[in-house]
Amino acid sequence: MLPRPFWQRLYTTDEQEAEQAAQRLAALARAHGAQRVLDGHAGVGHRAVALAAAGLDVTAAEADEWRFATAARLVRATHAPVTLYRLGMTRLANIEGAPFDMALLLDDALALVGQPAAARLLDTMHRVVRPGGLLVVGLRDWEQHLRRRETFIPRQVARVNGSRLFMFEAWEYTDKRMAHCSHFYVSFGASKWHVEVREMLYEAIFRDEAEQAFAAAGWRILEEITLDDRRWWVLRSTP
Repeated sequence: MLPRPFWQRLYTTDEQEAEQAAQRLAALARAHGAQRVLDGHAGVGHRAVALAAAGLDVTAAEADEWRFATAARLVRATHAPVTLYRLGMTRLANIEGAPFDMALLLDDALALVGQPAAARLLDTMHRVVRPGGLLVVGLRDWEQHLRRRETFIPRQVARVNGSRLFMFEAWEYTDKRMAHCSHFYVSFGASKWHVEVREMLYEAIFRDEAEQAFAAAGWRILEEITLDDRRWWVLRSTP
């Protein structure tokens, strides 16, 4: 048996993770009669494309210029029926197509905007999701993350424009709640390496704080799902 490529020893693939997440989310949508989905923090677009392939009507938003451009290329290349907007999470109240049956705030979306913007974002999602609709929130286990204080985390590898794109994170911790992360995107093409770095500042949101914020914004917890070092909460909109 041939040895696995070196990157498979360190990384999962973004496509694999997106497909696994999409399968879980599509099953959740079907179980609750949800068809129209908003991905409010779409990243490079693999999850949105996988959700569309699962038969859902997907609208996706991403603020970062490079991630948005990468997602747009992916949508064009796959001919996925995804409506894509370059729009920050704090502006989702203005997104076209509301109300949605289900919305997603995954990949530490709330920790990226921090407080008090996270509370306002949950209020916004309550307005753009229909009454009785769903919101899925994903946060890393910040209690565990801050105990470990890891400085290097290999994340994923994806295929973009025919090249493999390696993603890893370098972390610095400024105090008990604030963490700075440099997200590195490294690819090889045209006989040279290309590096993109995106700097992000996270404000830790702990489990009890998140659940209090959900309730204050009118969301009821239906289910909590543990995924390695992360949690998903499945929430239902209440009057």
